[in-house]
Amino acid sequence: MSGAFKACLFLTIMIFFHQATWIPTGKEFTNVARWVALGTLCLFALSAPGGETKGAPTRLKAMALAFATVAIFSSAWSRVLPMYTLQRGLSVLLLAVFLSFVVWPRLRKPADYAAVMKVIVMSAWVMMLVSMAMWLGRVGESVRWPTGAVQGAFGNPNSLGMVSAIIIPVTLGYFHYKKSILTLALLAMSVVLLLLCQSRAGLMGTVVGILAFYAGFYGRKLWIGVLVMLLLMMGALVFRDLGRAGDSRARTAAFQETLMRGETDASEYGSGRIPLWTGALEKWKERPFLGYGFGTAGDTYYGGTRVPARFHSSLVQITTELGLVGVFFFAAPLFYSVARAVHKRALPSLDRPSRAVVAALAAGWFGGVTNSLFESWLFSVGNVPTLLVWLCFFAAMKGMSMDSTAEADVS
Repeated sequence: MSGAFKACLFLTIMIFFHQATWIPTGKEFTNVARWVALGTLCLFALSAPGGETKGAPTRLKAMALAFATVAIFSSAWSRVLPMYTLQRGLSVLLLAVFLSFVVWPRLRKPADYAAVMKVIVMSAWVMMLVSMAMWLGRVGESVRWPTGAVQGAFGNPNSLGMVSAIIIPVTLGYFHYKKSILTLALLAMSVVLLLLCQSRAGLMGTVVGILAFYAGFYGRKLWIGVLVMLLLMMGALVFRDLGRAGDSRARTAAFQETLMRGETDASEYGSGRIPLWTGALEKWKERPFLGYGFGTAGDTYYGGTRVPARFHSSLVQITTELGLVGVFFFAAPLFYSVARAVHKRALPSLDRPSRAVVAALAAGWFGGVTNSLFESWLFSVGNVPTLLVWLCFFAAMKGMSMDSTAEADVS
């Protein structure tokens, strides 16, 4: 994997990151530049290595291109903004081409997978350092009031949780791949920001991702990861509130607020997600097979007013937009990855460094897709977590096809 390609990939992630921040300067530029950057990356397909390595992408390529095709043609039956649906579908096609014809052919030896992981970790350094610095300096909108949730450089605390669910498991894998105090510091900083952003979906995705990493890395020693992570996460969550000075009842109330946020009725659970999902179900019943058109969920729910989708669930959103066809395209990569992970449990044919790399990439996917069950971003190509999670997915699925005959150098 060439240095030019890695540099372009890192720069593209940074452009996507800037678009996800609350920083107004340069927003109009990066709104256009992210598509130019992704399109430029697609041009690397012209110089992709020839020949096919083990683990041909036939199924994944077909799945990605089929989804892009359905998303594009759903503009034909989109009741609202068919041109917007077409644009969203074309963005999916751009991502599918990038993953299938640019990334996949370049993953030929362990060092290539390690290079992808390093780019993600480098991106994590920038995103977390900037977010931490902004929070410590109370710069701009780094804290969301009145909740006090930290969002750092991101435009929303949940966005910080989305990214954390991907990069924390990958960073953990990088630490096992190459022990380093700096990597440990990045991991600690990321966990602190995750807890401060108060994203329950982010926390859930991170825990699932970490457990997925240890399942792939250790296999039957999964209990180590389960025990350590549950103790650390719950301990940090408890002591953050119960460790404060003051009346014990006030501390207990603060802890309950962290978990439930005053949600005492079923209609309030999940910060109001239940009524949103119920409303989406009613909409889905009207057009159960093909939905309302890719990217129009928010428009259909809010009566035609063009606002971002707020279903707070990628599954609910894609089901409303593409009906049962959408359910298939959500479930297919998830079940495929689970089947591959179970079949390759502990990745026994790989050496320890290669196992850490592939397990880390798989963990980034599982952490991200878990978070996406409670946030609407998995199929929104313009978001930075979308780019990261699908990059993890494709790299991890091909990485599981490596065996002991692969080149050992992962440096």
